[in-house]
Amino acid sequence: MSGVCAGNPSDVALGDVVVAEIAYAYDEGKRTASGFQGDHRQFPLSERWQRLAQDLSLDGLPSFGAPDDADRRVWLLEQLAVGTDPAHHPARGRYLDGSRWEAFIRALEEEKMISRKGVHFALTKAGFALVDERRAYDMAPITQLPFAVHVGPIASGNAVVKDGVTWDSLKAQGVRTVLGLEMEAAAIAQVAHRLAVPNWLVVKSVMDYADPNKDDRFKPYAAAASAEVLLRLLQTAPLSNSAHAANESTGSATNIVGNISGSNISVIQKAAPSDR
Repeated sequence: MSGVCAGNPSDVALGDVVVAEIAYAYDEGKRTASGFQGDHRQFPLSERWQRLAQDLSLDGLPSFGAPDDADRRVWLLEQLAVGTDPAHHPARGRYLDGSRWEAFIRALEEEKMISRKGVHFALTKAGFALVDERRAYDMAPITQLPFAVHVGPIASGNAVVKDGVTWDSLKAQGVRTVLGLEMEAAAIAQVAHRLAVPNWLVVKSVMDYADPNKDDRFKPYAAAASAEVLLRLLQTAPLSNSAHAANESTGSATNIVGNISGSNISVIQKAAPSDR
């Protein structure tokens, strides 16, 4: 399955793709007067698929692209606008690595868009006005980002979350490295386990952080990026002899997915992404 999810802001950037290393339902358990007691059934992804995801090349994917200077400038200003420290952001190295950091920071200071207090930076009134202007007028869809693929736990629940505190709750419940939060991965993994399907695979792209800033701006991009990564994984995986023959004779990605579905893995394709 491919689709969209919320991402842990400590570890992933908007648009990044998460391949579920384990999947579980985080809201299974018992609620008592002292709080929630989790009763989690975790379903692991096979090590083979984990390694394939960790080594996956993103070259040539339509949604993947290196940022230009305009993208770097917008990224830096938007991080400051939502109160994020860009110096410690998971994607900082993809946008402002090495000497670029100082050059962009100093340029924005000279333009009076940002100010420094100690080792931290903040938007000035002019900086906030610039970000607001862009949000008001720029309705162009997101088409490319320098996204990364992460392999880690995905937690599934029955409600869309935008409280900004669920990540701490998940950590307190015992899985401190959760990368994604959504509503479906655990069901895919559990059904595969119960039906003795040898392999399952869930790939979700980050559309928000499950906080009060949640919106749908990244949703179409995330749906496309996750589907591209899932297809690339299926194309990269060593296939059975019959699957190789079908692929070589037709060169069709549909046949690749069909042959894998017929032997080792079931693929769920959704007409449109859900809210999660």
